[in-house]
Amino acid sequence: MQSLIGALREAGIASEDIQTRSIQLHPRYEDGRPVEGEPQIIGYVATNTVEVHVRDLDALGDLLDTAVEAGGNRIQGLSFEVSDPTNMLNQAREIAWNETRRKATQLADLAGATLGEIISIDESSQTPSPSVREAIGGAGGVPIAPGSQDLQVTVQVTWELIPR
Repeated sequence: MQSLIGALREAGIASEDIQTRSIQLHPRYEDGRPVEGEPQIIGYVATNTVEVHVRDLDALGDLLDTAVEAGGNRIQGLSFEVSDPTNMLNQAREIAWNETRRKATQLADLAGATLGEIISIDESSQTPSPSVREAIGGAGGVPIAPGSQDLQVTVQVTWELIPR
């Protein structure tokens, strides 16, 4: 693990982006059981799992190769997420607000009324879910498909209706 973590650091991964997730030790038993008695322990299997946050997706394929070359022998749970969705959620919230107001104004017009005071505002956002679109990867690196993620904001507003 020292070799693996060192290689990740040399590849430009910051210390705060490498975290030990689990360490396990299990006995390994001989294949056949003796006729009488307990199976014999012939060794142990150690598992040390680290989680790595990669911010440069263009380098991810090569980084996976580096991890394997440094002794990493299992890659699991590859996932993609937006590191800071604040600005995108703010934009989505503004779009949702404008669309909500536009539709409410149209419905009020159809009902022969105008929008009055706001009675309530409820907002919810949906966490991103990845979907694959294109593959990336450096020369010789493992091809990686980060795809895209949808950030959704729903705005529900209740207005007072004022008859015309």
